Order: sequence, then C-alpha cells, then structure tokens
Amino acid sequence: KSDSILDYDLENKWVLSQEKRMIDYLIKLTNENVFKMSTPEYILFFNSYIPLEIIRIMNYIPKTERNKFEEINIKYIIKNKIEELANKESGFENMFRNHKLDELHQAYLFLLHDDQSLPFILKEFDKYIKLKGKEIYSNSSINKEPIKVISNTLEFQRSMELIIQTCFNNHRSYIDACNKSFNKFMKDAQFYPKFLAIYCDAYLKLQVKSKNNDQIEKEFNDIISL
Repeated sequence: KSDSILDYDLENKWVLSQEKRMIDYLIKLTNENVFKMSTPEYILFFNSYIPLEIIRIMNYIPKTERNKFEEINIKYIIKNKIEELANKESGFENMFRNHKLDELHQAYLFLLHDDQSLPFILKEFDKYIKLKGKEIYSNSSINKEPIKVISNTLEFQRSMELIIQTCFNNHRSYIDACNKSFNKFMKDAQFYPKFLAIYCDAYLKLQVKSKNNDQIEKEFNDIISL
C-alpha cells in the first residue's frame, strides 16, 4: 500500500472487483442451496459459512470496506432468502409445530445476523401460541372446568418459557412476542380472569399445605405471570 493516487485507484478497482465476485458467487450459492436444501439444512450450512466468511473479510479486505462486505453477505444469504425459507414446508411453522428445538436454536443464531428478518420467525411463534392456546380453551372436555383449563395453560406457558430459554437465549424480542400472544388468546377466551380466581382459591385451600416454600413461590410466580 502507498499514498499515491495511482495505488489508491488500483486498490479501489480491486475492491470493486472482489465485491462483484462475491455478489455473483453468493447469488449462485444461495439460489442453489435454497432450492435443494430444507430450511434447517440451509440455516445450518450458512451458520457455519458466515463466520468463516467474516474471517476472510477481516484478512483480505481493507478495513474501510469490511462493513460493506459483511452487509453484502447478510443481504444475499438472509435478507433475500428469508421469506422463501420461512414459507418452505420445513420452515419455522414446522419447527414450532413439531418442537424441533435444535432447529429453532439454529434459526435463532442465523437471525441474530439480521434483526430486520426477525419478524418472520416471530410471526410463526405468535401463530403457534395462539393456536395451542385456542386448543386448550376450546377443548369441550375441560372448558367448563377452571382447574383443568388453568393447569393446562400453566403447563403450556412453562413449555414456551423453556423454548425461549433453550432455543432463544431469553432474547427480549421472543419474550415480548410470547407475552403478547398469551394476552391475545386469553382475552379471546374471556373467562380466564374468573378461572384464575377459582384456581387460586382451590390452590390455597387444597395444595399449599403439601408444598414447601420454594414450590409455593415458583407456582405463584407462574400464576402471576399468567
């Protein structure tokens, strides 16, 4: 490197040529992979690819251009493909429906690279929670029994908290999305305030005596959260 105008011009031309090569390569690579791979396979492949590409950028691209090259990777690997990936049969909806926790965690890591793509997985998370919530309160065998409805809802809430903890590292966006979805389906059911009151009354009368302080505190925190 030198400060001469000629060398600066040559460096710029080299950077531009590398940018074009990268874009052409990424278009080809992502088009091929999104066609032949399932969504989890695509995500797993590029979760390994992106860190290696960042290392290559750090090693070979001038410091002033590195952010641009990283953004090119995210644009062509994630932004341009996220809708197609989400809509595949093996997409986010399938991961939630079949409790594929490893795949959901990989999806979380993948989308950490691009906050603007986050709504695609949050949308499916919201749909899944509302669907399962409706299944609980619409179940004709229990929807007239407050204790069973609340018990099942608490169990469902704990399972979603486990997903948020193990798959999404307690990321605030997923916690907020979960809370909003629970709020929506519980409002739709209308009877939850009354059922919660009945459940708490029964809990205090029948269950507290058989539990230690830690158990009581945890279970009341779950009820308060609900």
